[in-house]
Amino acid sequence: MEESRADYASALRQVQKEGDEIPSSILHQISEKAIGFLEKVAGLADGANQARLLRERLLKGDYQGLLEELPHELECGRTG
Repeated sequence: MEESRADYASALRQVQKEGDEIPSSILHQISEKAIGFLEKVAGLADGANQARLLRERLLKGDYQGLLEELPHELECGRTG
């Protein structure tokens, strides 16, 4: 589980680093999978609520906001 968190966070940071060279469709797919992962592992209502808010950002196309927040959310959930 921790390795998956790190992989998603790393992928999102790489996308952020590459900037406009990454098509928005790829960013959308990676973000969708990362949010789905957060929803799956969210045991508390706050975690599920945060995933819902991130999904709303995704649907609005707020990719910059997602790239700033989503890796952090993944890393905050680490236990090890």
